[in-house]
Amino acid sequence: MRKLMLYFLVVLPSISLAEQPSCEDVSDLARDVMRNRQANIPMAEMMKATEGMPMVQSIIKEAYKIPRYGSEEFKRDAMTDFSNNWYMACLESGE
Repeated sequence: MRKLMLYFLVVLPSISLAEQPSCEDVSDLARDVMRNRQANIPMAEMMKATEGMPMVQSIIKEAYKIPRYGSEEFKRDAMTDFSNNWYMACLESGE
C-alpha cells in the first residue's frame, strides 16, 4: 500500500499536469492500476488518491470492471492486456 501511495504522490502529478501525456506514460499507468486492482487494493482508496485527475480515474474505473484473478499468469495477462488496450486507445486518439 505504501508503494501505491508513493506512486500516486510522485508519478501521477507529473502525468496529470502534462498537457498531453505520452502513450507510454498512459500504458505504464494502466499497467500499474491493473496491478493494484489484481492486488485487491480497494477502488475507493485509488479514487480518493487521484481526486482531480479525471484521466487517471477513468483508467481506474475501467480496471475495476475486469475481474480479479487467482493465478499469477492470469494477473500478468490482465495487466498486459489492459496496458496494451490503453496504449492503443492513446495512439488512436492522436490520429
